[in-house]
Amino acid sequence: MPSATFGAPQTSEASDSAPHERTTTMANLSGPTHEEMRDRLLRKGSAELREEYARLGPRRDAIAALLRARKLRKLTQHDLALRAGVSQGVISRLESGGHSPKLETLEQIARAMDYRLEVKLVDNRKSRAASRGAEARRQRRDDSAA
Repeated sequence: MPSATFGAPQTSEASDSAPHERTTTMANLSGPTHEEMRDRLLRKGSAELREEYARLGPRRDAIAALLRARKLRKLTQHDLALRAGVSQGVISRLESGGHSPKLETLEQIARAMDYRLEVKLVDNRKSRAASRGAEARRQRRDDSAA
């Protein structure tokens, strides 16, 4: 999947007719991708940051699944909104993470794309133990790479 990278824009002097003007272009940009920045922040960030990121995981996953489904069905936000009986703004806010809709709304949106919504309850005692094991393995891997 192609990724966009951003860095400092290039600046060039304008022609003699406007000597004090500069033109800025976004050519030849380089820098870390979103994924690289996220990984760097999570590696070097505080335990609280990692916990908050993990806590929001199910929400991120649900948003990503809805977005993938919409794109797979080749629907615009507007098309999906019409099918689901909601406004395009609801779809937009949901996909951007700026809206926490009711379960019924999520079910409407899923049905509009010929999907069904499944909710899963997970025992935290088991998932915390698995998370601690994964974190320990990640830390050992990072330590050996350094």
